[in-house]
Amino acid sequence: MVYSVSDTVSSGIAQIFYGGGNNATLILTATGSKASDAFLNVSKAIGEQLSTLSSNVCVTDAGANKYLFNINKSSDNLEYVEPKSSLTRFWETYNLYILLGILILILLSFLYVRSRVQRSQEQYND
Repeated sequence: MVYSVSDTVSSGIAQIFYGGGNNATLILTATGSKASDAFLNVSKAIGEQLSTLSSNVCVTDAGANKYLFNINKSSDNLEYVEPKSSLTRFWETYNLYILLGILILILLSFLYVRSRVQRSQEQYND
């Protein structure tokens, strides 16, 4: 089960997703006590507008009510949130400081080794 909804009115939801190569995937969901009626209504509602395909989300009930939406990734009212681990969030926040610290350590290591080599050469020459 992907998700569970508890409602008093039977409703159906149809969603069309576009993947790679412009392949479409249609997901139909119905809930409530009259799920078969809601499922039938949502399949009819999304089928009626297939010639124009002006929307990609349809919500219906067991009656004649239907609501069509066109929701795109570029839409301002949607936010696609990808779950990020705490390590990923930490890296995104502090990566410049960490890289700068590593660069400073490399520079200091280089200067230390250089001074030791010079001191060793001076002792060898004496």
